[in-house]
Amino acid sequence: MIEVGEFLLAHDVARAGLRKHKADKTLSQRAAHALCKAGSPKLASNLLEELVASGGRDVETQSLLASCYKDLCEYSTSEESKFRYADLAIARYEDAYNAQLQKSSGKLEDLEKQYYPCINVAFMHYVFHNEEKAQEYAKAAREICRKIRAKGA
Repeated sequence: MIEVGEFLLAHDVARAGLRKHKADKTLSQRAAHALCKAGSPKLASNLLEELVASGGRDVETQSLLASCYKDLCEYSTSEESKFRYADLAIARYEDAYNAQLQKSSGKLEDLEKQYYPCINVAFMHYVFHNEEKAQEYAKAAREICRKIRAKGA
């Protein structure tokens, strides 16, 4: 099992790389992911929000940011905060899913990138009692799985 300290070390390594390669999107994503896994989703979301503001609107960045918001939602103690972070997570997962749908060529890799945000937005809608939207996205996720399976993966 990976310990929190290992995620912090991974964050430190990524940040050191960012000092030399300031605009490296992948390093920024790795640093944020490590922070989130180490239990600091708020710091991670700040880093990812900067990345999105600078044009990083790809499925990976959007999904990582949504995951941070999902964690913040889970950790929130007030209902207002829970719903605010849930709305942010849903919006980012939907953005990631829709962006991936638009650029999809039907390749296995594209389908796999569609699945993650799709199933997560279905989950978030389900948890917050939006049954209709949850079912809509769950059906889409099931269809993605069917297509992946048909491709032999």
